[in-house]
Amino acid sequence: MSYKKVYLINLGLSSDYKKSKIIRNLIEKDFKNNSYKYRCDFQQIYDNHYGIIQIPSNAFECHLNELKKYCADNKIDLDSVIVVGSGVLDYYGIRESKDLDIIVSQDIRKRMQWPDCAMKLTDDIEIVSKDYFHGKHGIVFARDDELINNKIYHINYKEIKIVKMYVVWVRKYFDQREKDCKDIQRVHDWIQNG
Repeated sequence: MSYKKVYLINLGLSSDYKKSKIIRNLIEKDFKNNSYKYRCDFQQIYDNHYGIIQIPSNAFECHLNELKKYCADNKIDLDSVIVVGSGVLDYYGIRESKDLDIIVSQDIRKRMQWPDCAMKLTDDIEIVSKDYFHGKHGIVFARDDELINNKIYHINYKEIKIVKMYVVWVRKYFDQREKDCKDIQRVHDWIQNG
């Protein structure tokens, strides 16, 4: 897998400083008993206002096109959708994703009569469970609609919203599944080599 490096301005939080500071403080409280490496990685991702991204893989581009077609066919406004999970890692060139995880607005979930749990829309596109950006003990840092509508949480790429890296990193940090731990290490390596 080869990627070209390109520059992207304003990867980090910019507009809603008070809200972002509250979220950062909540998350950092959990790091007190954890390794210095995790604290440094989170700070690096969170504070990265000017950074280098990688051009996504061809698979990622195909998934985006499939998502656009699905949304058009089902009359779903692209402004009501955001990419999360491994697709974000692919976007930054950290690892190629096999599928595309998305969040849709509550209005779309209701209109389409989709449940709050995860479900596949196509072979390569899956809606994740409601309230993706959460931590331990049911703490929700931001509701799905806020991730979609508030620019402090996402960037735009080819008409599609993509959640910022720190949101995915925090989710993986708290989930701690085997694949999440591997991805956290990949992000660490990406920061060190970036």
